Amino acid sequence: MKSGLIITFAAINGFIATSASALGSHMLASKLGAGGGALFAQAATFQFFHALAMLGAAFVASKSEGSLAGKAAFAFLIGTVLFSGTLYMIALMGRGILGPLHWLPPIGGLCLMAGWLMLAVAGYRMKER
Repeated sequence: MKSGLIITFAAINGFIATSASALGSHMLASKLGAGGGALFAQAATFQFFHALAMLGAAFVASKSEGSLAGKAAFAFLIGTVLFSGTLYMIALMGRGILGPLHWLPPIGGLCLMAGWLMLAVAGYRMKER
């Protein structure tokens, strides 16, 4: 993934995370209850931090020749959709909403972890320009 595209996805993720955080704390707080509110906040927090991680991946991608940083950014994007996206769904619609797809949040978490490892390797390999 090219640096400009990574930055675009990072910015969109940051916007969604900020909007979700505001929505969860202002408009949905009374509807979600304590457990749902905490889950919604956790989803927004993870999404926001991984938007920042994507910005880091864009920086590393711009300074390196391999595509590992781009793959890390893609892993962050997929992981955020699977992890934060399903947490938002659970918070809004209840624990049983995923049914047989209950394995999506852990797969998303693994994608996020894989993204961090790929970014670490890409950073280690990065050449100073």
